Amino acid sequence: MGPLLARGVLPCAVLLLATGCTDTTVPSPDELPSSRAPATDTGPVRPDPNFSRPELADADARAAFPTADDLGPGWDYSRAVSNEHDYGRGGAHESAQVPAYDQDVDDVLDSAVPDECLQLNPMPIPSTAVEVRYTFEDIPVTVSEVGFGSPAVAGAFFSLLVANREDCTEESGSEGRILVGQVVMLGEGVALSDRYPGDPTERRSDLAVRTDTTVVMLQAPVELGAEPFTSTRALRVARVFRGATTG
Repeated sequence: MGPLLARGVLPCAVLLLATGCTDTTVPSPDELPSSRAPATDTGPVRPDPNFSRPELADADARAAFPTADDLGPGWDYSRAVSNEHDYGRGGAHESAQVPAYDQDVDDVLDSAVPDECLQLNPMPIPSTAVEVRYTFEDIPVTVSEVGFGSPAVAGAFFSLLVANREDCTEESGSEGRILVGQVVMLGEGVALSDRYPGDPTERRSDLAVRTDTTVVMLQAPVELGAEPFTSTRALRVARVFRGATTG
């Protein structure tokens, strides 16, 4: 049978090229292609070529952010960040060790309001964007600081950001959920708002703070008015960022 099978395969292979003969042989599972190579112990796993680790911001940008101690009891750095680098308590040098990372400006603008908001008010494009990830009593708080060339442009960005979020309180997304619940001005240059208030898995609060030449945007997965963004704590956070941020 072996010789007959061998003779039967060769003509079909020729016909595949000449006339389109279909090979109906079913490969075994071991012969099927895999989207991921099997794990081996022969060496390290090849990294994803599309993955890019964010770059640590320069010393001046890191020093401009408040430390976890500056923010007060209950605040710390995200473990996802602190486990990758040594950002232990550093005494007088601690401010230079804040784990701040450079961000893509477009990514920051895209996330400044919910995805489905129309953003009728085009905002100035920042010249810089830096991110720090804190926690407050294990609640993740992501902070993005965008920088501008002058206080006037920073002020315009803040005003238009608030306007875009206010416009979104009248809109519902494709799934029928409210995009922004409400926007509350806590003081001059301090705005608190929430997004997706009816969705317990996606809702979060946004705190925006205008400083001199920067705008700081903080996000936490909590209801409007809950810790760490009660009105009292939010105003304290705003004062700390204004005092720590040099622009």
